[in-house]
Order: sequence, then structure tokens, then C-alpha cells
Amino acid sequence: MAIIGKRTQGRAAGRGKGFTGAGISSQAKMRFKMASMLRVSDRLADRMIRAYDSLVEINPDDTTEIYLDLGMHFVRTGNFDDAQAALEKALELQPDNGEIWYQLGLIYLRLQASQDAVEAFDKAKGLGCSNFELHLRLAEAQTDLGHDEVALEELERALVLEPENAEALYHYGVVLDKLKRFENATKAFEKAIEISPRETAYYQSLGFTLDSMGKHEQAITCFKRAVELERRMSQ
Repeated sequence: MAIIGKRTQGRAAGRGKGFTGAGISSQAKMRFKMASMLRVSDRLADRMIRAYDSLVEINPDDTTEIYLDLGMHFVRTGNFDDAQAALEKALELQPDNGEIWYQLGLIYLRLQASQDAVEAFDKAKGLGCSNFELHLRLAEAQTDLGHDEVALEELERALVLEPENAEALYHYGVVLDKLKRFENATKAFEKAIEISPRETAYYQSLGFTLDSMGKHEQAITCFKRAVELERRMSQ
């Protein structure tokens, strides 16, 4: 991963699903508004920010939060180049901030750079960031790399935090199926369906697992249910 620059001690290493901006000074908010009007990767944006810093003293932690917020904004809008640039700027200021590493891992995952995603997520974990989404996305990256046993461990950690999360249960079932642990896979899929009964992928995956177990009639029932749900959605 191409993270550059000297770095200083960070803070707030596990905020989970995102930063809302609460608690930032009014000066920092003004600076955020100025920076967000321009692409963070443009030299003009950097010049503008430096000029503003020369007039108004900004807390370095606020600066980090601004770059983090910008990065998360760009992730949400699908602008991954600027998101990565913003987060790398934040890491130059706070290399030990687990939330920044976590957000960077999400970008790598979206870009299908699974090994880089694993490294970023592991860095976040090492810095004390431990939340449901981190374990779930790390499992996703490990699955992409074919590390199914490691992915299973991360999914189990995620399910300890949110045992009724249908998405995690579904992914858990998928990995168990890959490992040919069919009985446990069916239980995971069935529980996911119980929680979210309108997800076609859940029925399809359960059907494939049942078919692998030789339970062909039950598998066909699942496939028919998936087709029925898809038809309803298309209408």
C-alpha cells in the first residue's frame, strides 16, 4: 500500500460506520466546506487549504477529521481516487488512527485490491478498531483471496457482535458451503432467510447447498421461491 509521509500519534480508533462531524469547531467546519468544493487531489485545493491555515489556526486533529470526512464522502459518491487521496493525507497526520485504516480498507475492497484491503483492515484491528463492519469486510476480502478458514473466523467475530445480522449469516453460510460443511451452512442460510425472507440470493444459496447434500426436492423448492421473488421484484 502506497502510504507516504511522516506520521504522528492519532486518536478515535474505532468509530464504526462513520463520522458525523459532531464536535468539530466552527473554524474546522468552515474549512471543510471550502475543501469540499474542490477535488482534494488537485493542487489548487492544497494551496487553498494552506492559505486558509495561514490566516486561521486549526487544530491538527480537526485537520485529520476533515480529510477523513472528505474521504468518506468521496467513498459514498463512488469517487475512489479522491477518497484514497484524502485518507492518505489523513494518515500522514495520524498514522495510528484505526478508523482511517478501516476506511482505506473499504476503498481497496471496492477496487478489488483484496490483499491491500486485508492489510489495511488488519492494521485497523491492530490499532484497536473492532466493530461488526470491520470483521465482515475483512472476511469478504479474505474470501476473495481464498482464505476461507480465516474468513470464517472473522465472520464468527462479526456474528458475536450482531448475531441477528442476515448479511453476515448469509456470508457465513457461503463460506461453510465452500468448506463442505453443509449442515452448518444450511442452518446459517435458514436463519438468514428467517430474518430477511425476501432476499433471493439466500434461497438460491440454500438450494445449492441442499442439492449438494442430495436433498434435491428441497433444493427445487428453494429455487422456485427465488424465481418467484425475482418475478415480484421485476413487477
